[in-house]
Amino acid sequence: MSDIFEKILYFQNELLLKKIADYKFDCEIKKDEFIKKYHKINYQKVDVVRDDTLFKIYFKKHKIKNIK
Repeated sequence: MSDIFEKILYFQNELLLKKIADYKFDCEIKKDEFIKKYHKINYQKVDVVRDDTLFKIYFKKHKIKNIK
């Protein structure tokens, strides 16, 4: 499951970096350098954590109700 999620994140991050590069740079070479610099595999690694405390803090921080 996490492998599929990592692939989705990989492509999503690449698309986001392309949009940022298009906005930030006019030169195609600079766009490619920017994408190569920041598009790393390590940014997509997913570690599933099962922690009720973390879960409750997340929901409290985002003001979501109905936590059991």
